[in-house]
Amino acid sequence: MPVACICGGKTKEKKVTVERRLRGGNVLFKGVPAFVCQECGERYFTAKTVKRMDYLLSQKKEEKEINFSVDPKEQYFEDILKLMNQQNIMPDGVALNQPVSLSEVFLTINRIKSITDKIA
Repeated sequence: MPVACICGGKTKEKKVTVERRLRGGNVLFKGVPAFVCQECGERYFTAKTVKRMDYLLSQKKEEKEINFSVDPKEQYFEDILKLMNQQNIMPDGVALNQPVSLSEVFLTINRIKSITDKIA
């Protein structure tokens, strides 16, 4: 899901370190997924990523350094989506919130099962 940067450059998904100034001090988040512009270095975060940082911060109030880890279930889902993209089941840019027919759901489930069998 590449994001277009305001400078016109293309972004690439990377893991970055984010420094947030809070409570009179700084907190470092390591391994945060971001879309980074290849031209100007501007970083873009999904709303989900920002919410996760806020949640981790609320749980680890005293820590100065927090490792941003993805929930294993979410990582599995992301891996499936990447495989679906590679298999051209769901190419980049396809809206995930569009209505689908039951036959599309059935066919997709069967293809996902064949992909997950390859992972295991």
